[in-house]
Amino acid sequence: MSVKIKRDNVDFVLVEPQTPGNVGAAARALKTMGFRNLVLINPCDYTAPEARWLAHAAEDILESARVYSSLREALVNINFAVTTTQRTRSYHFPFYTPEELGKKLIPITQEHRV
Repeated sequence: MSVKIKRDNVDFVLVEPQTPGNVGAAARALKTMGFRNLVLINPCDYTAPEARWLAHAAEDILESARVYSSLREALVNINFAVTTTQRTRSYHFPFYTPEELGKKLIPITQEHRV
């Protein structure tokens, strides 16, 4: 039997999301994939009707979202962080394909938060 990712140890962090709809859509995506931990840093009004509408059937994810004022505060108990952005950066970090990242995260999530 193969080892699977331990979903309860995975947090999805949105940093300063600007529209409630994006937060709602993220909540729905998390629930669809079997994840539950939504973390918001300085969010917009994620309780707005637009967020709830786009969360459709994932309102529980919105209601249980943890809210922090800084990324540093949100990552205190995280052992391994993965970031994505559309912005070009001058510094270089390792790049992983989704498949490579999945293989890397599975053993980490067995005992640690990511």
